[in-house]
Amino acid sequence: MRNYYESEVGRFKNAIIPDAHFSKELLPTVAKALEGKEDKKVHLYCTGGIRCEKASSYLIKKGFKEVYQLEGGIIQYAHDMKENDLKSEFIGKNFVFDDRMGERVTNDIIGKCHQCKTPSDDH
Repeated sequence: MRNYYESEVGRFKNAIIPDAHFSKELLPTVAKALEGKEDKKVHLYCTGGIRCEKASSYLIKKGFKEVYQLEGGIIQYAHDMKENDLKSEFIGKNFVFDDRMGERVTNDIIGKCHQCKTPSDDH
């Protein structure tokens, strides 16, 4: 459950990136993108796990049978990967909502500057 700009700098490999710029757009955008796949497993992730709580309830009410979420979000995932010396399936930077604007998870830079198009993971 990441806004488009959050996914620009970091995401899980093969994640569906909703074309939503604001959190209030996320739930209907994701439900529409997954329409017809109510019998498939849905795995949600977000920065710290809070947005996924609301999203999982929403999707279950929309008829999705198996909805899972990453406990503790990307913050906890990154901590667990480093602590256990495991390879991360999340690439790039975790966008966070404080002065840092991001927390490095891997050294991959997957974003581009919106003006000059050079690799960048800063907002």
